[in-house]
Amino acid sequence: MIGGGGAGASVPLEPPATEEKAFEYQYVAAELGVPWDLVMLTDAIHAQENGLSDIEDYNPLMTSLEFCIIREDVENFVATKGKGKDGKEVSGGSWVYSNTNYYESSKEILDYLGKSKETFEYDNSSLLVSKINEIAENKSSDSTKYVATILVNPDYTKVLKEYIGLKEEDIEKVLDLHEGNYLGSLYGIEGTSIHYEGELPPVVVGNVSREDLTRVAASLINHPYQLGAKYWKAGFPDGPLDCSGFVDWVYIQCFGKAVSAGNIPEGIPVSGTAMQFYACSEISKEDLKVGDLGFLQNPALLGGRINHVGIYIGKINEKDAFIHCAGRYYGYADRPTGRVGISISGQTNNINPVTGTTFAPAMKGCTFKYFRRPNFVFLGDQE
Repeated sequence: MIGGGGAGASVPLEPPATEEKAFEYQYVAAELGVPWDLVMLTDAIHAQENGLSDIEDYNPLMTSLEFCIIREDVENFVATKGKGKDGKEVSGGSWVYSNTNYYESSKEILDYLGKSKETFEYDNSSLLVSKINEIAENKSSDSTKYVATILVNPDYTKVLKEYIGLKEEDIEKVLDLHEGNYLGSLYGIEGTSIHYEGELPPVVVGNVSREDLTRVAASLINHPYQLGAKYWKAGFPDGPLDCSGFVDWVYIQCFGKAVSAGNIPEGIPVSGTAMQFYACSEISKEDLKVGDLGFLQNPALLGGRINHVGIYIGKINEKDAFIHCAGRYYGYADRPTGRVGISISGQTNNINPVTGTTFAPAMKGCTFKYFRRPNFVFLGDQE
């Protein structure tokens, strides 16, 4: 332990939980884009203050909410009337932005959910996000629309001080351990600090072609994979991504919002891939367009198997090509946990059809079997 001169709580230096519990913190927090180690260190301090020897019974999602903000955009429908070419009256209208509401920290988010700390039953970030989207949708009407998005509060010091209630000396020590990736090293979890030079391919958000999307996706070739990792903001991600996190990142850069907004049917395990699967329209392989999604499994037929998702980017030597962020099987020495790459079915590939160049090392094959179309309108689409 390291303490503040014998006063106050101490920041744990030995493992504060089992490896299994540490993985739970990593997965749950990463689904929201929250630094898992800050959440885990915070709970370890509170456990010590409460005279507990470990944090095995703690719910990582509850403390993760302290770092979250619900952004709720409100739009009103403005009706218009006029005459068509035939002289007859026609009516229509459009949605017009009105205002934005923010719900910050666990107290306000729990109020939004209609829950208290005692009645909060969620332990899965994807299920929580789905519930928040459902609440926003239920608040909406024919004249007013609410769209909720979860953001991460970037002011970690404020969160630790005002919402979590750590002492000044403990805040400094916790942030130092976070910057040094202490818990990551302790549990053998790769650090998350990634820095890119240059800029993303230029796009006008919400006004992009399918080719624009492929350029954005291909800008992350060889970006590292990490289970549960997401990045909900514009710009290059500062940490690894998982498969659904990569898909959402690409669409956020192009349209300002993620694909993951589907209402998962009852009985289907909640996951990022399931949320994306049910947020999209079913298509056949023959109908594939650039930007469509391919899945290894239908969530309703998983039977305990792991799902995976990639983005269709065209053909390579007459074979359908998908860019995806995949795990260890697709990794190499510098990317042992996996990476972003372009795969075709049945053989390795090092061709990047987006840039007309190659990448290294070659990506192993991947056969996507189920195909869905995100509900976004691209430039050039006849819809």
